[in-house]
Amino acid sequence: MTTQNEPKHIAVTIFLILAVVAIAVLSASCSREGYQFVSGPKGADAIAPAITSQPAQSLDCPTGGVEVDVNGVKSGIVCSGGQGAIGQAGIDATIGILKFCPGTTIYPSEFNEIGLIVSGKVYAVYSVNNGFLAYLPPGKYTSDALNSGCSFTLNADNTVTN
Repeated sequence: MTTQNEPKHIAVTIFLILAVVAIAVLSASCSREGYQFVSGPKGADAIAPAITSQPAQSLDCPTGGVEVDVNGVKSGIVCSGGQGAIGQAGIDATIGILKFCPGTTIYPSEFNEIGLIVSGKVYAVYSVNNGFLAYLPPGKYTSDALNSGCSFTLNADNTVTN
């Protein structure tokens, strides 16, 4: 009489027998000392590459470039690209400096915060939001600068009232 589990038992038994045979074969093929390595002949000493460059010929690079040689052998040419399109004209910008609090910076004991006025807008490092250069619209602010902090109002005309 056979049970439904008997085929599973036969499969497990066959697997275990094969595993034991595989381990025995692998164990017999390895020596206690492990693999023996044999040294080959000594190769040539290495040399440091001599890399030089000179302007590329106009036939190779009509817009300019360089020819690269390694150990006296021409190894490659790097050509410059063509002239790109002309971009839009920039704006005329005036830049000024605006001091927020009274005092004078005296390194390393006192630092007075300043803002930059760029084309009529004030920018400063505003640390409430992890410190980055930001546009400061007119309003009330507090400076926590080292030994020169204050509260100030930035007016619409880019003046400061303390």
